[in-house]
Formats: sequence, C-alpha cells, structure tokens
Amino acid sequence: MEALKRMIEENSEVTKNKNLAEIDKLTVQINKILEKYIQSTLSKLKEIEEDYSRKIDSMKKMIVSNAEINVRNSLLKLYSEYVDKALNSALEDIGKDRKRYLQSLEKLVSEAIENVGEKKVKIFCNGSDEKEIKKIASKIQKERGIEVEVISKEVSKYGGVIAANSDETVFYNNTVEARLERMKEDIRKVLGDILRD
Repeated sequence: MEALKRMIEENSEVTKNKNLAEIDKLTVQINKILEKYIQSTLSKLKEIEEDYSRKIDSMKKMIVSNAEINVRNSLLKLYSEYVDKALNSALEDIGKDRKRYLQSLEKLVSEAIENVGEKKVKIFCNGSDEKEIKKIASKIQKERGIEVEVISKEVSKYGGVIAANSDETVFYNNTVEARLERMKEDIRKVLGDILRD
C-alpha cells in the first residue's frame, strides 16, 4: 500500500512538472506574440512622438507656460487614441493568425481556470473554439482532478474564454480583447515615460 502511495505521488509530481513546463513554454510563446505587438506599437508611437515633438517645439515659441500644459494633455489624448487604434490593429492581426491563436488557447483556458480557483469550473467560449477547448478541458480535468464544463456562447470577436465557478458568482475574462485591455495600462505608462523624456 505504501509503495502504491509513493508511486502515485511520484507520478503526480512528474505530471505536475510536465504540465508546468508546458505552461512555461506556452507562456513564452504568448509573450513573444504580445512582445511583437508591443514593439510594433512602441515603434509607431516613437514615430508619432518625433512628429509631435517638432510640432511642440514650434508651439512653445508661440505660447506661455500654461499653454504647455494644454499641449501635453492633447498629446496624451492623441497617444491614447493611437494606443486604441494600435490595439485594434493587433486584434485584427490576431484574428487572421488562427494557428498562433490555437497554440495560445491552452494557456488562455488554463489561466482562466486557475484564476477562478475552484474544483468545478464553467468555460464559456465561441462556438468556433468549442471543439478545441473541449479537448483542452478534458486534459486539464485529468491533470488537475477538477470538473470543467465547456459552454458554447459568443464571448468574443477574436477568441479566448471566460471562466466562472459553478454558480457563476466568480468570473475571469481571458478573451483576447480582455488581455489586450489589461495591457493598455502598461502601454500608457510607457507613453508617459516617453512624454517625460
């Protein structure tokens, strides 16, 4: 009996380590995708900064210090609008790259389940993703010993999932749009740094 218990614990540890390695691998892939879009956005933002820098220099000659504050606020608004446009462009690119999206789907599902943090979880997904997500959910159920119910429901234009506990009082939105929205603040911080320089 003790040998069986030890064998189960060893097998569980191997499975856990294997799953953690796979999650790390997927995290790296997703981070590479997101880094590409962030770098593209930052490059475009740098071009905008250079263009507006020239405009600011000519404006400084015509206005007093109070007007400089207004210009800075206007730039923040323009940058914010550009961030929105850049993120929308990133969403379009993600929507066109189904293969990459499917590679990241397991991480999206796993993160969502993890953030709900319960033994019975509902996963809401677009109908086009249902088949793939059911495979992923089945794998996660076996690995983690939890119950996962996959429900086809239009949750996002670009994909991802929304996870909830069984009584739907706790939700975690891990759609592509929600992830990019969470990144917006980081991008705005970078913009703030650019403006200060």
